[in-house]
Amino acid sequence: MRIAIVGAGMAGLALCRIFSKRKEIEVTLFDAKGIGLGASGVSTGLLHPFPGKHANLSRDGEAAFLESLQFLEDVETESGKKVHQRCGIFRPAIREEQKRDFMKNQIEGLSCWKEDVLFGSGLGSGLWIPKGTVVFMRSYLLALWDLVQKEGVKFQQKNITSLSELSLFDHVIVTAGYETQNIAECKKLHLSKIKGQALLCRTTQPLSFALASHGHISPTEDPQLVLVGSTYERNFSSPDPDPVVALQLLQQVASFYQEALHFEVIQVLSGVRISHPNRHQPIVEKIGKNGIVFTGLGSRGLLYHVFFAKKVAEMI
Repeated sequence: MRIAIVGAGMAGLALCRIFSKRKEIEVTLFDAKGIGLGASGVSTGLLHPFPGKHANLSRDGEAAFLESLQFLEDVETESGKKVHQRCGIFRPAIREEQKRDFMKNQIEGLSCWKEDVLFGSGLGSGLWIPKGTVVFMRSYLLALWDLVQKEGVKFQQKNITSLSELSLFDHVIVTAGYETQNIAECKKLHLSKIKGQALLCRTTQPLSFALASHGHISPTEDPQLVLVGSTYERNFSSPDPDPVVALQLLQQVASFYQEALHFEVIQVLSGVRISHPNRHQPIVEKIGKNGIVFTGLGSRGLLYHVFFAKKVAEMI
């Protein structure tokens, strides 16, 4: 059985990994840019199931979170490369409403309320997510590609504009993110495009855990560098970095971490997320006679990419 996967971000690569374990399947991955060079590659890498200002547990959040954690562990073990850090994520409660919400959203084994004294950071009280993880996205995507390539997955750097170009394949799965609607059969999908920018910054005070509140700060593989994210721009003229907008992130995160005002900005990163306008889970739909579109992961790609990739694989 021959399967074409269009889009080499985290969703497409997760599918490659799953299919590579099935010896009866031959997979070819297509992407015009290359491996992990879309929005997945510039993600700030926070993995946890408590998004949004209220920190409500995402739908299927616990199951999806645990799936992603195990997947990361497996990739790291098999590749021998460091691709994530289970350092914990602290969500400071900066308003009374958040304090009430965060206390309500304590779930044994997943999250708990913590006071500043446990951190000595001056950050106040908030929700502690002990298994919260920072994924080193570029390292993760390249390690994943290295593994599936060794299992026989092929790659073609090619722009696909219609499923008809892939008529020799038994099944076609579109995981093209921002580029999804450039494919003829996907033009009518109801999708929202949201530009996200982040800052790679140098700090003199390394973080031992990630912070997420009004914006977020993630440690990186280099203890002197952090990622500050991220913007949610619904109206934008270009997907390219816009420093005028992106630099406002420093003031934003300084509302809960004053040290951010002293960060040295090294680079502005930019990507475009794609999501369903009315829900926070990915879109999985059949298209044409042998196609499936798997898109719309939005800002929850790390949480859902493995969980839904397995569901897509079960459809084949």
